[in-house]
Amino acid sequence: MLARVVIGVALASAVAMGSPRAQQAEQSVRAPDGRPPVETKVHIPGTTYEVDFGALRSQPGAAARSPALLKAIIGWLSSSFELPATDALPVVTLAPKQAIATLARTGALSDSRQAAAPKPAHEPEILALYDAPARTIYLPEGWVGGTPAELAMLVHEMVHHLQHAAHLTFACAEEREALAYAAQERWGLLFGRNVNADLGLDPFRTLLISRCLPY
Repeated sequence: MLARVVIGVALASAVAMGSPRAQQAEQSVRAPDGRPPVETKVHIPGTTYEVDFGALRSQPGAAARSPALLKAIIGWLSSSFELPATDALPVVTLAPKQAIATLARTGALSDSRQAAAPKPAHEPEILALYDAPARTIYLPEGWVGGTPAELAMLVHEMVHHLQHAAHLTFACAEEREALAYAAQERWGLLFGRNVNADLGLDPFRTLLISRCLPY
């Protein structure tokens, strides 16, 4: 049975796959905002892994199936944020955006409109999610991992995987989001990108959904 507390990255609706914002993020690997293009291959500090965006874009789904990439992200997160590392890798799978949102709100993975729960007014759209009991990361259909911004979504959820594996406790579910957003932001800097901006995330909104606030 899925636990009711399912922690995921809450992204603004502008990052929906295929949206102008997402297309802009995809193009950023080649020509980000007039700055020099992101290198096709980038070494991840503290690891022996090299992100090859060309290979990831040419093999849709390869990033989600790559144990080497997941291990590299774990190594980078552990060295950069002192998160306890783990040898246990999560399952990474793609699912319809509506199914992910429904899982976050009801504990059931379904893309049926009848099963979908109404979205609270204060909650941004949820596109990616870590299901702690199942140790599974859900990414939206269409996700390739061929840009810093897309990989940042995976990094965010890997933070939650490490938090769960280490049995870390928090005052509220939202509190664990602070480190996940910080990690994805620092990840983008490895590639000269502000991935939170690429994903359409408002800094003030991000701060609010990382705090224990009554609604």
